[in-house]
Amino acid sequence: MNQTDTPAPPVTLPLPGYPNYSITPSGDVWRVTAASRGPFSGYSMRRVVPSIHPRGHQWYVHLTGSDGKRARVRVSLLVESVAGLFPIDKASPAA
Repeated sequence: MNQTDTPAPPVTLPLPGYPNYSITPSGDVWRVTAASRGPFSGYSMRRVVPSIHPRGHQWYVHLTGSDGKRARVRVSLLVESVAGLFPIDKASPAA
C-alpha cells in the first residue's frame, strides 16, 4: 500500500467529539489532520480502516479523541450521529 496522501472524498462532515476525523455518508471515516506518531505520522487525509469486533458482527474504528484517549467506536453510531447533517442530492432518482 502506498503511504502518500489520499485525495479527500467530495462530501465529509466532522465527527462530534473527534476533531481530527470526518465521515462520509457511506460510513468511511477519514483522519483529516496528520498523526504525530506511528507508521502514518505526517500523512493527512488518510482513510481509517475499520475492523470487526471480536465478539460481534459490528464494524468499529479506533479513534483518538480531543483528550488524547483512544476509543473503539461503532461505525453505525458515527453515521447516525451525523445522518441528518448531510446534504440531500436532489439529482439522484428516488428509490
